[in-house]
Amino acid sequence: MKRLLFAILLILGITSLVSSCYEDSGNYDYADVDELKIDTTGVNQSSNYFTVNLGDTIIVNPTINYAYPENLSYTWLLMPFPYDTETVGNTTQYPVPDTIARSLDLNWIVNVELGSYRYYLEVKDTVLGLSDNIYPNVSNYLNVVAANSFYALMCLSEYDGNTDIDVYYTPLALIFGGETQMHFYSERSGSMIPGSPNLLGYSSKGYYYAFTNQEGRRLDENDYLTMANFDEMFYSSPTLDMQGYEYVSNQELLINNGKLHVINNAQSNDRKFSAAISGDYTAYPFISRKNPYADPSPIACVIFDEKSKSFLRYYSGSTSFSKYPAGSGEAFVDANNLPSIPLAIFSYDRQKTGVVLRDENGKIALWVYDLMAEDDSDLSGNGSRSKIDLSNCEDIENATMFYAETSGSSFHYATDKAIYGFSITSGETTANKVYDLPEGDEVTCMYSIPAAGFPTGGRVYWFATWNEATKNGKIVESEIDPYSGRLDWFWGQMFGLEGPNPSVTEGFGKIVSMKVGI
Repeated sequence: MKRLLFAILLILGITSLVSSCYEDSGNYDYADVDELKIDTTGVNQSSNYFTVNLGDTIIVNPTINYAYPENLSYTWLLMPFPYDTETVGNTTQYPVPDTIARSLDLNWIVNVELGSYRYYLEVKDTVLGLSDNIYPNVSNYLNVVAANSFYALMCLSEYDGNTDIDVYYTPLALIFGGETQMHFYSERSGSMIPGSPNLLGYSSKGYYYAFTNQEGRRLDENDYLTMANFDEMFYSSPTLDMQGYEYVSNQELLINNGKLHVINNAQSNDRKFSAAISGDYTAYPFISRKNPYADPSPIACVIFDEKSKSFLRYYSGSTSFSKYPAGSGEAFVDANNLPSIPLAIFSYDRQKTGVVLRDENGKIALWVYDLMAEDDSDLSGNGSRSKIDLSNCEDIENATMFYAETSGSSFHYATDKAIYGFSITSGETTANKVYDLPEGDEVTCMYSIPAAGFPTGGRVYWFATWNEATKNGKIVESEIDPYSGRLDWFWGQMFGLEGPNPSVTEGFGKIVSMKVGI
């Protein structure tokens, strides 16, 4: 059994309260007391203990220096991540965090369901009523996996007309524990998946989805055995034409052949997708994200309808969509009747939506939305800069692909010559070159590690390329500032890695989809 030890020195200080705030029959002098403060100077904020096996022991031994330790109580708390609401009777509420210890020291055998969590120590002065929290690592993120599981960047790749899954390990993204391996899936299962690769998805319920133009499979994340084929995923299976998948707020959302299908994991179900959500619409391959830290919105997701050139809201449990009202006079963008079918739609900055399109004048522009805004008559996501002219961005007319990391405020696009980054919030009007493509290479996929508690979350980008003449696939790994979109060798230097930035690993198939299972 592995034991994880976080050596932490935590100093609690009490300072500067206005005098005479408290009357107390004890012997304490509270004249200089204001608030309970926790100084985590010296804590290893880059600890790589983010993924643990079921049955591992986590040990944390804080040292508390405090004038009145007899006042203090300690509670270690654990909550799921993302921290979503649940329905109890007719009430929607956040679940109460689980208590895993009531002591200063934590010695906890991990005995929870597989999935993602956050854990922390709550310290209270029971006399003054003050409290604060101690987080043992960066964003106190914890991923619990089965003892026989592994954690890697999964790559859906084409080899000679069929599909395999390759795995990629990298210290820059704190993905350890194995060696980069081509044909990982076929070596485990005995064969590749028939057909050309299309889409790789992940559900935090413990499985991946692998879709080709011929088959769809739900794969157990531990042993990669097939849990269900495409027909078995539906009560009434449609014709396979996979366009998008997201796991959002405990719901699985899938777009196939222009229609949305849903699994609501907050309710008892047999892991089958619903019939297509009704309506006269053709869904664009985009499913909105939600900010897990914001106040909960009743909207489960938003899609874009190519027929009406409008965004449509889907509410959990509904069988149809809801339209947005016309924008108010103060709104800079409208959810309805966009001037053209988008060239790209992406989520960024937790729950903002960027739409790359040709505007009324035929220029390439970025329109920015907050589709979850409380005031649905003004969905402007970036104030007066919610419509941004992109025509000065180098070679954007020849862009073949767009991508945005979901927590930053930049996006990237690829041409047949280079990859560029654009900052949405900086006020800049031009893009910055990130990588020059070698002759004959084309970008086939762009992806970044999610910002989910990792120090490098949202900063490590992977650009997959393919050279048809040499039949050589590559992963171009870069550390990028998610706000400026520029190369930024920060954590790489902190970790003592040699670089370069970007770095290139060759020998893959044609990678068309990538996913890290968190």
